[in-house]
Amino acid sequence: GKATWAINWLQFIALGLIGAVLQSIGLLISPPDFSSVVGTAGMSHATLLTVTIVFLAIFELLLTPITFLAAGGILFLIAKAFGGKGTYREQIYTTLLFGVPLVIVSYLLFLIPGAGAWLLYLPHIYSLILLVLALRAVHQFGNGKARS
Repeated sequence: GKATWAINWLQFIALGLIGAVLQSIGLLISPPDFSSVVGTAGMSHATLLTVTIVFLAIFELLLTPITFLAAGGILFLIAKAFGGKGTYREQIYTTLLFGVPLVIVSYLLFLIPGAGAWLLYLPHIYSLILLVLALRAVHQFGNGKARS
């Protein structure tokens, strides 16, 4: 009953904002090296960093709901092809319940300088396990035992 589009969009917006802020902080902590970027002659490092932060923040705000909804749509179609009984709204809601915190944890790990790129993916690996469990619950898939 809690799986409404209003709560889904609230989570999308919150995740987009939190992601944009944490990504911006991460870029300020560990700024990228712009020396090899073509066409930046005459632009200061501060200007390039500001443009990068603004562009990525807007990108984050727009792509957060788009990616969740697109990936959810693909998974929904696959689940339906295998006889899934849940709704798209319920699936998105359930996925957001664990997806939002794990994406935020991933962004927090991004703030640790020198942590290594592999560390950012640990929450996403765990989310794959949770995704399987969520799809089984939402679409009422059995546990795989044969019935007589």
